[in-house]
Amino acid sequence: MSKKYFLVLTIILLCMQGISAQSGKGRLVDIDGNEYTVTRIGNFDWMCENLRCKHLNTGTPLINITDNAQWINTHTAAFTWYNNNPKYQDSTGLLYNWYAVNTEKLCPLGWHIPSDDEWKNLEGIVDSLYSVGNEVWNESGLRGSNVAVVLKATDGWRDKYPATDSYGFSALPGGEYLTAFHGYGTSGFWWTSTESDSTNAWYRNMVYSFDNIDRNTHPKTMGFSVRCVRAKTP
Repeated sequence: MSKKYFLVLTIILLCMQGISAQSGKGRLVDIDGNEYTVTRIGNFDWMCENLRCKHLNTGTPLINITDNAQWINTHTAAFTWYNNNPKYQDSTGLLYNWYAVNTEKLCPLGWHIPSDDEWKNLEGIVDSLYSVGNEVWNESGLRGSNVAVVLKATDGWRDKYPATDSYGFSALPGGEYLTAFHGYGTSGFWWTSTESDSTNAWYRNMVYSFDNIDRNTHPKTMGFSVRCVRAKTP
């Protein structure tokens, strides 16, 4: 493929992102052509599915790492599939390290990885007991009342613990990765864009048997799922 052809193709795909992101029709298209459902919660539009894009929105390809030692020692943007198996891509998306998040180019144009504060805002909107701004959201560990119940998809989790998916967020348990793959079907992990120190960043975790949601930090080399968000347009 010539450089000129690739440039034209990249421009076309970038335009597709912009059109889809501004259409207000509840759909989003990334640079790879993957389509996502979008839901409005408060003052933000949220992806209802985990990201599965293998390129930055500039067209630059991400590194796909399947070797465990290489993954642990990589400090540049990278992704993998759960169990290194592409069959998981359509259901729960890709697992990204935080260095991919930190490029600020992982989401389609106009969208971004939610910060720790934007996750707190989401939690306060959907939880039935603790509203936005409540000090409980600043705590680490499991917090809230039923926030995970209303954000989890009604199917796809091990066993049938209560889940209502009341806001269409449809959280699924894509698991995690560092030295081994763990948690598929029982836990979902999502990066925030907020680092806690030079080696760790904040994330969110939902577990199949808990109604509340976990806020904590992990090494940036972890492989977690990603959602994209944008401020709501008129």
